[in-house]
Amino acid sequence: MKKVLSIVLAVCLCLTFIVVLVGCTPKYDTKTTIVIEPYGAAGYGLEWLDKLATEWTEANKDLGFSIIVKKSSNNLAGTHISQIAAGSTDTDIYIASTTDYQQGFYRDYFEDLSDLLDVKPDGDDGLTIKEKINDYDSWKQLSSKWVYDAAANSYSLEGCYMLPHSKTLTGMVYDHDDFVEKGLLSYAENTDKVKAALTEQGITYSVNGGKLVFVGSTAYTNYTKGDYILSAGKDGKYGTYDDGQPQTLAEFDTMINKIKGIGVPFIAQNQDASYITYITDAYFTQYAGMDAYSAVVSYDSNGKAIALADGTTATIDMSNGYLANNAKGIAEAISFTAKYFNKGNSTVCSYQATVDAMQREFVTGGTGDAKATFYGMAIDGNWFEMEAASTMNTANKYSDKPRGYGEVDYRFMLLPTIDGQLGIDGEGNGSVMAGIENGGMLVRKQSDDKKLAAIKSFVTYTLTNRALSETTASCGLVRNYKYTMTDNQLASMTPFQRTCYSIFTDTDNVKVLTARADRGRNPICWSGATKLETLFTINGQTPIEAILNGSTVENCIAGVKNMFSADSWTSAVATMNNTLPKK
Repeated sequence: MKKVLSIVLAVCLCLTFIVVLVGCTPKYDTKTTIVIEPYGAAGYGLEWLDKLATEWTEANKDLGFSIIVKKSSNNLAGTHISQIAAGSTDTDIYIASTTDYQQGFYRDYFEDLSDLLDVKPDGDDGLTIKEKINDYDSWKQLSSKWVYDAAANSYSLEGCYMLPHSKTLTGMVYDHDDFVEKGLLSYAENTDKVKAALTEQGITYSVNGGKLVFVGSTAYTNYTKGDYILSAGKDGKYGTYDDGQPQTLAEFDTMINKIKGIGVPFIAQNQDASYITYITDAYFTQYAGMDAYSAVVSYDSNGKAIALADGTTATIDMSNGYLANNAKGIAEAISFTAKYFNKGNSTVCSYQATVDAMQREFVTGGTGDAKATFYGMAIDGNWFEMEAASTMNTANKYSDKPRGYGEVDYRFMLLPTIDGQLGIDGEGNGSVMAGIENGGMLVRKQSDDKKLAAIKSFVTYTLTNRALSETTASCGLVRNYKYTMTDNQLASMTPFQRTCYSIFTDTDNVKVLTARADRGRNPICWSGATKLETLFTINGQTPIEAILNGSTVENCIAGVKNMFSADSWTSAVATMNNTLPKK
């Protein structure tokens, strides 16, 4: 996902856009044209959106509106808000890669979409949009206006100015077949216990050389006939997205050392070392638990006491939010990050200057070319395959096995079980992953009720089960809603896309964090009191950025802990309360 995160560059883009727009007259009638501005560098392409726009237009000719999709905008929230303020945009619908539009809510730049929450896109027997939204209560916190009641020292939420768009995964991507071939994964044990588990799961097998061999199954698995069966992953099932992966940190280290014998364990990119930040977030949360995550990301531990690094506990709320940055698990997460991703330790992690260079090195390292370095895992997102499609197709020409787009079984490596972890259920179970981008859909304030009704009709259409599932099947983009996919749709997806979808939907075993979006759940993170986008900040840097810039683990831990003192926290809360509208 090729993002532009520089504030200076964002301002330049904004000014450039304004000059161009003022100097040109649109080639369409804005009164009868709905203009959509998606984030163009999301890595999934825009064919899915073109298709929905065409379908809706054909089905609603009587409304008299056409749709134009802007194809080359990489603008982020700050630029969008600046353009609206300047009156220099004709965009009606924003399909954004981020959710940090809260400042625009209070300036009346966006439509209140509350009336859509009770709409049932699939008809009377279907779910409402509110019911479709994953974790609606959390979403409401970041999509509403916060109102402060000084007399009661409490807050209320008004309106819904943004609907969810996407969910993403960021983590360790590997070539499953390469890992099997190189002996980097674990085989299932040939024991009565394992055989019984396979039979119970509907899997038939044979035995060859002491190893279990897949014959068939009554339900879908990732195996084909003749494959050796790998050990069940952390989900306890065979033939799923995490088979053969290391279960403990010791096993993880063993795998890393094996990779070091034949190549380099990790490859990442300097341009977006921030991807590694989300592995840090996942490690912390898997270790410290979901209440600790909530405490750190939104200064609310859900009424539960969390463990602090000094051995004490605290229930985190707005009165003592500064204590969240002393949560137990922060030191452990930063230490994990430094151990595996420090640029100075090139035998573990190699860095390339750009995402393109990183993807090229990773993909060609699996072609069998003697000149290519084998990189075990790339730090990338679930957009990786679509984004690197041309690189894969080029590599395919120089390989003795299929390497083209959709032909390689890429998967995500889960974090191993951490000693003492609370996991996703507070009892030590489950895995945590995180995504860097979790976008939203917003509608710019309209003056024409007829056009607004048409816009809402289109938004509703995109949230039908058919539209949601076909989008995912076509490009791997996972929408942040509850929806089902048919067996044919799943079969049409690439192995990597199926893996990602399986992880997203296996909520019993995997929690996918939306840390950057979740920051918006508390206005202290964006109201002017402070500016917080990532889970942990050290003098304006993420842990991996600080480490790559020479900071020690100890200094990183201290930097996170000291981000707020009791006094600075009290001052920040007062500034926030003064900024918010009053009841």
